[in-house]
Amino acid sequence: MTYLLTNTTPTMMNKRRRRLHTSHGRQRSLGITAVIILVALSCLFQTVDSFVLPQQQLGSTGVGISVPTIRSHATPLTPRPLPTQFPTKSSNPAASTALKATGIEPVLLLGSAVGHILGGNLATPIVIDAVKTWYTRIKKPSWTPPNKIFAPVWTLLYGSLGVALARVAHASAGNWQSLPVLAWGCHYALNLVWAPLFFGMAKLRAALVVNYLLVASMPVIFKLFAAVDRTAALLLVPYTAWIVFATILNHSICKLNPMDGTGYSRALMEKEIAALQKEAARKVGLMEKAKKMGVVH
Repeated sequence: MTYLLTNTTPTMMNKRRRRLHTSHGRQRSLGITAVIILVALSCLFQTVDSFVLPQQQLGSTGVGISVPTIRSHATPLTPRPLPTQFPTKSSNPAASTALKATGIEPVLLLGSAVGHILGGNLATPIVIDAVKTWYTRIKKPSWTPPNKIFAPVWTLLYGSLGVALARVAHASAGNWQSLPVLAWGCHYALNLVWAPLFFGMAKLRAALVVNYLLVASMPVIFKLFAAVDRTAALLLVPYTAWIVFATILNHSICKLNPMDGTGYSRALMEKEIAALQKEAARKVGLMEKAKKMGVVH
């Protein structure tokens, strides 16, 4: 019981919780600022693209009205029929893609970015609870990044992913049910499962399997995005590098915290100890409250 009560008084736990929430709040603010800058840059690129779109490319597909050549006075001018093709329905896939990639609304970019960030933060309470208890006690490789960098990195990555998805949906004529969008939706849902598995349930190996699936699906998603919008595909590169790194880190933590013959690991043990400490602290707090009220002496 002495071990369970060590460093678990209600006052100390509240101070730790406030410090941790303040730290995460500052880190998320940095990430959100970076996302706003990213959205602004994407809008700038869209504006530039709309001005540099070569008109020759559109003209080669029959788009536009060709001016009849000047002939001699002896030969009557024969009017040419108007073209049946227009820029919005060009038969040239490259020109069509270029047209679809321009004029995207900043609200769409920002909304998609914010939506991805909010979705990625659903598991934040679970992560904070694990980081301040059992996660700090298990063995980790020496090259594990400090906890304070994860919040801004993930905020920036989720924001860039939201921008990429918005560009792909817009380039697909606003179709949010296209194959690239649906493929990304499945991948994103799988991404959100990782944190509850790893931090919420201490299932290190199940989380590692999810990481393997995330990495394995990225080449397919990258190809689908690149076929629609090259910039959107490039926005996937930092995220891909990060989840590869996260998979290696997850694998190393699994090796340093092996399971016994019954499937019980040190991570699960530390999680159960943390739960007992929390319960003990709660009962101590109730006892202190009861003493102040004069119920017990």
